Amino acid sequence: MFDAHRHTSSDGVCNQDALYATSDPGQWHTDPSGAAVLCLGALAKAPLPDPSLLYDRLKADANLQIGEVGLDRRYGGYEEQRTFLMEALTIAWELGRSISLHCVRADGDLLTILRSRARTLPVTLWHGCTASSESRREASRLGLIISYGPRLYQSRIAKEGAGLLAVNWVLESDWEGQEALYRPFFIQHIRSFSRLTGLSEENVIENSRAKRAILTNPSSHR
Repeated sequence: MFDAHRHTSSDGVCNQDALYATSDPGQWHTDPSGAAVLCLGALAKAPLPDPSLLYDRLKADANLQIGEVGLDRRYGGYEEQRTFLMEALTIAWELGRSISLHCVRADGDLLTILRSRARTLPVTLWHGCTASSESRREASRLGLIISYGPRLYQSRIAKEGAGLLAVNWVLESDWEGQEALYRPFFIQHIRSFSRLTGLSEENVIENSRAKRAILTNPSSHR
C-alpha cells in the first residue's frame, strides 16, 4: 500500500512504502530503508535554507525527491516562501524530481504560480488538499496529483463523494505518530475513502500503486 505523503514516525522508523516528507534541513539526513523514499523539504516555521543546499543534496543522491515546500500564511516571510517555492520548482524540473506542495490559506497564490510555470512543471503532488472543486480541477489540468489525507472527512469537500475522483488523485496518511499505529490508521483511511467515493478498496490501492511509479521515477529536463 503506497502512501503518497507521510513523515518519519515519532519512534524514528522510516521503512514503509511511502514518500517521507521533511519540513526542515535538520531532517534531510534521515536514513530510509526498504521501499521508503525520502523527500527534502522546508517550511517557514523555521528559517528557509539557501536553495543551493537543496540542489546540491539532490544532485548528490538520485533517489531523493522534494517535499514538502509551499505557502503557509500562518508563518512569516510570505514573499520568501514564494521565492523558495519558485526555486524548488525549478530545481525539481531541472533534476527530474517530484515535488510535494504544502498550502495553507494560499490556494489562489499557489495556482497563480503553477499557471505561470505550466510548461515547466515537474511531477507535482498537492499534499493534503482540501481546496475547492474548481481549484482541484484546475490543478489537475495543470498535471498535478491531488493527494487526499485523513483531514478530508472533516472538510467541506467530503460531501462531493464520488466527485472527488474527477481529478488526478492519490491517498496519503500524513502520519507522524508511533509506527505500531500507522498501518491500521492508513488501512482505515483507504476503507473510509472507498465508502465515501464508491470505489473498491482494491482500486484505491491500485491507483496508489500507479501513482507511485510516477512520483518516484520522474525524468530530468536538463
